[in-house]
Amino acid sequence: MNLIHWLSRIIFPPLQECSLCHGEIEQEIDIGLCPKCQAQLNYFALGSDPSVKKEHRALFAYEGQGKELVLNYKYRFQPSLAEVFADMWIKQEMHLFPWQSQPVLAYVPMTLRREKERGFNSSLCLAEALSKRSQIPLTHALIKQKQPPEQHHLNKEERWQALQGVYALQKKVDISGRTVLLLDDVYTTGATLHYCSEALKTAGVREVYALTVAKTL
Repeated sequence: MNLIHWLSRIIFPPLQECSLCHGEIEQEIDIGLCPKCQAQLNYFALGSDPSVKKEHRALFAYEGQGKELVLNYKYRFQPSLAEVFADMWIKQEMHLFPWQSQPVLAYVPMTLRREKERGFNSSLCLAEALSKRSQIPLTHALIKQKQPPEQHHLNKEERWQALQGVYALQKKVDISGRTVLLLDDVYTTGATLHYCSEALKTAGVREVYALTVAKTL
């Protein structure tokens, strides 16, 4: 990208562009994903990955283009990608699990400090986008009681230890006996989803299923 082109994009930013290749897209959305880049993602077919539990599904692998896309969403302030991910979940019917009762949506919470740092709550945006499209009601069931240490450089055992006691049920939320579809952006070791699920089941939730955008291989 030459200097003139770069300056023109700063002064007159395109309203609709692909998050990965920056080409123009037809979607009425600030930042989206063009068909070419979408086709290059390493998708998970339902049931194709034996390492993924039946209670969890992910759209694509957290590598290559998929990793770049998630990083753009979480750390480069592209919240409109939540709508793209929700559309992909709906199109592939990944949000439809064999639950025994009508579910509610919950999401992995973040602290207010971390939300201010990023500019938005990535998991909440995913939940709102999926709720709007699926008509599954959204509940703000979980809270993050403390901010654990940065996990990027922790191994699997250290991640699990660091997240103990981090998540709890929101006060005055009654979801006893319900089925919950829990959303997050990335499945790394499974620790976050495990402890969130544990908090939900302690509160009397019958079943917990999980849906993420990506999964670390």
